[in-house]
Amino acid sequence: MDCPKCNHDMESLRYGAGDRTVNRCVNCHGIWFKPSDVKHLKNSFKAEVIDKGDAKVGREQNKIDVIDCPLCGTRLDHITDDKQTHISYEQCPEGCGVYFDAGEFRDWKDETLGDYFRGWMAKIRKE
Repeated sequence: MDCPKCNHDMESLRYGAGDRTVNRCVNCHGIWFKPSDVKHLKNSFKAEVIDKGDAKVGREQNKIDVIDCPLCGTRLDHITDDKQTHISYEQCPEGCGVYFDAGEFRDWKDETLGDYFRGWMAKIRKE
């Protein structure tokens, strides 16, 4: 599989009991998950091991807004996290996977009180 952002190869990484995999780009270090694995990994200590990429590179890659699913070719949706509104990731509308730029998953995993407050304020503004 090629990285949906930079088209380089993605390496497959096993974690947990070896039954789950994540794909990480060998170039930009973006990561691709199965949707069912995202929340499992968020509650795991493995985020720091899997998301080793430079957050500066991730912020640059985040500017690329037209990308297709590396599995089915469908245009990926941009999702902004409700609680951490500064985090925006991509998700296949067909359910193939979720893509985080380098550093995004580490940031998403570690919610802070400030993140909670910003999410709460964003929710109030929507109403």
